[in-house]
Amino acid sequence: IHLSVGNFESSISLLIFGGIVFYLFHRLSKVEIKAFDGKIVLRNGPLKDEIQVEDITQVVRVKIHPFRDYLGHGRRFGLDGSIGYITGSQGIRIETNDNKSYVISFSHPDEFLLYLKEEKSRN
Repeated sequence: IHLSVGNFESSISLLIFGGIVFYLFHRLSKVEIKAFDGKIVLRNGPLKDEIQVEDITQVVRVKIHPFRDYLGHGRRFGLDGSIGYITGSQGIRIETNDNKSYVISFSHPDEFLLYLKEEKSRN
């Protein structure tokens, strides 16, 4: 059996390159939602939005159709002009006093609605 070192090195290089691409894709496609100090921070890779709780004028629970309404997952612009942080099919829609709309996916949107209600009552 003859094992060529060049082929082995190429295979290892390709495996390492594939691992790096997978890591970067996973890291950049991850949607992060954090709520603290009276604000909501939304992040998808290098893209970031902040919503001050005091600027929220309306919040409603919504059903989301990721591919029909936002053409996929991640941070997307909806066909209705909203900014979506989309990971699933249920979430909330937030309207702000500067006429921006955000649609955010949650696996348990009612918990986040409760948080917002408590946070709004403090302000």
